[in-house]
Amino acid sequence: MNNVNGGTAFPSTLEYIIGYQDNGVPIYGKDSYPGMTLRDYFAAQAMLKLITLCAGDDLGGKPFPEYVAMQSYKMADAMLAERNKI
Repeated sequence: MNNVNGGTAFPSTLEYIIGYQDNGVPIYGKDSYPGMTLRDYFAAQAMLKLITLCAGDDLGGKPFPEYVAMQSYKMADAMLAERNKI
């Protein structure tokens, strides 16, 4: 596992037809997609709650989007650090 980003979240493989054999049987190809990082997923989940919690708060002069983004990744990093203790 990647300790910085937590590895990938929701990796997937796409299988598709790339051609046909002479007897009509399809030939398949595959592409792999790593998905987002676990850190990004954790930050996105934290952001949903932080937007609700921070609405109307004094953010110390920081613009709202930047503040929420910064705090979301701090929360994600804390979650990954706790996860790596296992």
